[in-house]
Amino acid sequence: MQTEKEWKIEKERLGDSLTLRLTGRLDTETSQDLQNVIEKELDGVRLLTVDMTELTYLTSAGLRVLLHVSKRMNTPESSVVVSNPNNEIREVFKITGFDGILNIE
Repeated sequence: MQTEKEWKIEKERLGDSLTLRLTGRLDTETSQDLQNVIEKELDGVRLLTVDMTELTYLTSAGLRVLLHVSKRMNTPESSVVVSNPNNEIREVFKITGFDGILNIE
């Protein structure tokens, strides 16, 4: 029996910075969870870091959420950083052109 890695979002807020640590797969089923957390937590945030160290998979549904938050925070006073994506997810960003939209570290 194959088991899926658990989907989880951990939040850490320090002043006007918010870090979201994603674990598992960001796909059609889980992207709404991320969207809901962002909508609930984003007020007053000037720096949003999406830590993908433990993210194993990313689909277009997840990309849409990242694009939405990037557009919402596209001001001189705020920014979005995507940190630590694995090589496969980096390739998704490159193929889709998101490496030119998002600040990926």
